[in-house]
Amino acid sequence: MRFVVGGIEHAQPSLGHPGWKAGAQRSKPTNLRRTLSLMLDEFYKNLKTVGVSARDGEGVHSFFKAVEPSAEEYMESYKIDLDKGRAEKESLEEERPRANMERFRKDMEKTGGETVVLSTGMKVKQR
Repeated sequence: MRFVVGGIEHAQPSLGHPGWKAGAQRSKPTNLRRTLSLMLDEFYKNLKTVGVSARDGEGVHSFFKAVEPSAEEYMESYKIDLDKGRAEKESLEEERPRANMERFRKDMEKTGGETVVLSTGMKVKQR
């Protein structure tokens, strides 16, 4: 089974609008449908397809040949960004307790160790 998206022009009738007028007022659901349609169009435009038989496995070698460049692209591009993001997150998580302790120390110096009443700013109703 093969699923093909032919572009936004082919999807417009199913989205409920035969044509899009520039500058026309659109509802939020209409804008959402259009945006999602454009995203799907872009996704399927760059999608590589390979036929593989579930019955006898014919085409499996073609599948792995098609996956290999994508795996290399992942390792060269996306994995680097993911690793960088993880390192930044770990750095922030290591810094947070130190920053909290520093704020606590400053608060203790400011109050001289006295008891401080904290307020949420909410008014309590009297019964």
